[in-house]
Amino acid sequence: MSMRQPSGRVIGSAALSGSVTDELSLAPDSVALAGTMTADPAQLTREPGDFSAAVNPNVRVFTVDNCTAEVGFVFDWTPFPNYARVGGVRVNCSTRHSVIQATVALYYHNGTRWVQYGSSNSATRSNSTGSGTSMLYTPRYCAGSLRCNYWMVGATVRTERVGLTQYSHVVRAADGSGC
Repeated sequence: MSMRQPSGRVIGSAALSGSVTDELSLAPDSVALAGTMTADPAQLTREPGDFSAAVNPNVRVFTVDNCTAEVGFVFDWTPFPNYARVGGVRVNCSTRHSVIQATVALYYHNGTRWVQYGSSNSATRSNSTGSGTSMLYTPRYCAGSLRCNYWMVGATVRTERVGLTQYSHVVRAADGSGC
């Protein structure tokens, strides 16, 4: 199966009204589908609410302005095999910004294209250097019949000067685990 993943794109300050969903119409880059869910995430030592070690590879790190952003799947609070799909983004900057805005959403591949699943979450911090160890999460979603599809997390991060949308590694729970 050949799938393509949307590429990250720099957003100039004049285009700050765009949404994560808008990015999916961009010309995509090729992507290798290397990510998988491990057999039993409950055996791992990661804490619920942090990026999941059950997905490998998971976190994609990217730079926006002088900020480091991390996007990926989050270890759910519900144990294996009934966990929900949760995505997250964490942003930290080397200097204070008047505005740091982040939006995060889950996407699945329907066999033809990437589709946003459910709603996204957004947050804005003013006069800040970022979120520290905190993270902005997507809503928790039970994927139902889409459990075996390919999934990724998308995040748009903006400062007062520039913005960028980036996507996590693509993963799939081949065993159909999760709710």
